[in-house]
Amino acid sequence: LAGSLSLAISIPTIMMGLFKFRSQQRLEEIKSDQKFIVFMAAGSILGAFVGSNLLKYVSSSQLYLILGTILFLSALKLAKHKPTS
Repeated sequence: LAGSLSLAISIPTIMMGLFKFRSQQRLEEIKSDQKFIVFMAAGSILGAFVGSNLLKYVSSSQLYLILGTILFLSALKLAKHKPTS
């Protein structure tokens, strides 16, 4: 259910973003990040596969804790990141 709801929210948002980029003729900027996009997509697919298989062995409350920890560490990393521009 969570995955379906996430897609239901994300897809329209992504489509509007792409439409806005296209109307501003900025799609070339996205194409330059193609390698990054491929890595993100691969990571999402791998994460979904691993997460769905973990459900057999780990309780949902433990998965919440693991996901929360990963998201918290990601937020810390982003907070410490200094822009290069």
